[in-house]
Amino acid sequence: MPTVVPHLKPEEVLERYHKAREAIGALRWLAVYHALRGSTAKEVARRLHRSLRWVHLVLARYHRESPGALPDGRHPNPGRKSKLSREES
Repeated sequence: MPTVVPHLKPEEVLERYHKAREAIGALRWLAVYHALRGSTAKEVARRLHRSLRWVHLVLARYHRESPGALPDGRHPNPGRKSKLSREES
């Protein structure tokens, strides 16, 4: 069973899972929830259809950066700047 820093209670983690707006963020919350409830990393990986490495990375991120690290941070990223000017596009 992975050791999970209890930044939040399992009920709070489950609530954040239900409120998650992105699929990847929801999966991360669910991984933490199952780990807090006593599932092994292998069980969590099997249950969520993810790799064992993914589970370890999510739990490490949760330990290191607290709950604020779990939502998917890619959406606010606008990507690289276009090489074409407005007139060319």
